[in-house]
Amino acid sequence: MPTPPTFQCQQYQTHVLCQCCLQPMPDRRVERNRLDDESIPQQHCTICYRVFCHTYWGCMKNECYGCLGRFKEMNFGQKCLKTIVNNNPFESAILKDWMTATGKNVKQLLQECVQKLDAGEYTCSDQSQFSLTSNSVVCYGCGVRNFRDLAFQFRRDLAADQLPAYVRSRSDCYWGKGCRTQFNKPDHAKRFNHVCEATRTS
Repeated sequence: MPTPPTFQCQQYQTHVLCQCCLQPMPDRRVERNRLDDESIPQQHCTICYRVFCHTYWGCMKNECYGCLGRFKEMNFGQKCLKTIVNNNPFESAILKDWMTATGKNVKQLLQECVQKLDAGEYTCSDQSQFSLTSNSVVCYGCGVRNFRDLAFQFRRDLAADQLPAYVRSRSDCYWGKGCRTQFNKPDHAKRFNHVCEATRTS
């Protein structure tokens, strides 16, 4: 948990509600920007601009993994692995199994992904519009969405000899990662590789 700032609310202090725990905290966003004072924690997501309290004094909601933080420091937890590769449970399970076999955890995967993001090797949804880097402050929702983009590229870059034979033997789906059938027909998701680009457009 972060150490709360030594700050005493004055009369008429404006407060905002954390969008995770719905508890009030002093709104110091204008003060932080006006003074260019980084000792005042950022209170909003760089992407969606929603307000969260985790970087300010630590969100106390029971199921909160850390609702706001630097992208490289986010704690996405194991639950994100279920759909981490293009929201496709089967392709995600392949990556999860590889992580288990190699002893890699979610935080280590994230670190490798954001290093490639900073190096310009990987891209993600909000990179260009918001100049997203590993140091950008993001909320859990925006963070995991961009993490999925990076994890897709990480899975794509795994050498064939690191994957099981049943994975390597599959043909690429014509529609690639944009295939809609992969989400509602598990058998199709299993029979064809969707960690690829489309080779058919109509």
